[in-house]
Amino acid sequence: MPNLNLGNAYELTSENINKLVEQKTGNYALGNFRKSSSSLVKKFFPHYVGSSFTDLRAEIIQQGISLKINQKGTPKYTHFKFSHDANTAIKAFKKECQNYHDFKSILENERHPKRPEGKTPQNLKCPVKNCNL
Repeated sequence: MPNLNLGNAYELTSENINKLVEQKTGNYALGNFRKSSSSLVKKFFPHYVGSSFTDLRAEIIQQGISLKINQKGTPKYTHFKFSHDANTAIKAFKKECQNYHDFKSILENERHPKRPEGKTPQNLKCPVKNCNL
């Protein structure tokens, strides 16, 4: 399985997000721990990947806590990972694209990541080979 390169997983709570995540550019993944078919050890499985070009903390709260409730009325995701390594909108977009393509088969993301708006080059393309965006 590919690597998200997003660091440790934390329980998805408002307290953890506010304590750990800064209000700046970055990437994240939302998901759950479960046993993989090849191991007895629980492993983090991402179900949603994203980025923010301005405020990662607000993005994770909106996507992870505010909007994602399953049919039983309980949170769909229990944990999150994040990174501020991609410190520009272009780098965050490229990292999100890579994670999207690497984990597409298990993600709930309905669409390919969008290019950042504003001062980014019009010809900015997805870094993944054979992607048409």
